[in-house]
Amino acid sequence: MSIKTIVGRLGADTEVRVTQGGKSVASFSVAETKRKFNRDTNQWEDDFTIWHDVESWQNTEALSALAKGELVIVVGEERDASYQHRETGKTVRRISVRSE
Repeated sequence: MSIKTIVGRLGADTEVRVTQGGKSVASFSVAETKRKFNRDTNQWEDDFTIWHDVESWQNTEALSALAKGELVIVVGEERDASYQHRETGKTVRRISVRSE
């Protein structure tokens, strides 16, 4: 199990659903922008963005109030999955984080 801490902004409003068993789960995506130091300008610059799919089973009522663009910190178990894209046939890798 790999625990991951993500600091980023929500890519969309949080979606909350209720399972058949009656438990609430919040789902949202977080854009984490990596930064690098440019020695020529002596300043930090944005480098690239990683998108994370997050699923949380805790505090779903509070999470439902979060909206696109808000800054969040997520701590959870990182899960890696891959699948074949049905149109292109290419392997797609998805990294998700489950927060309990």
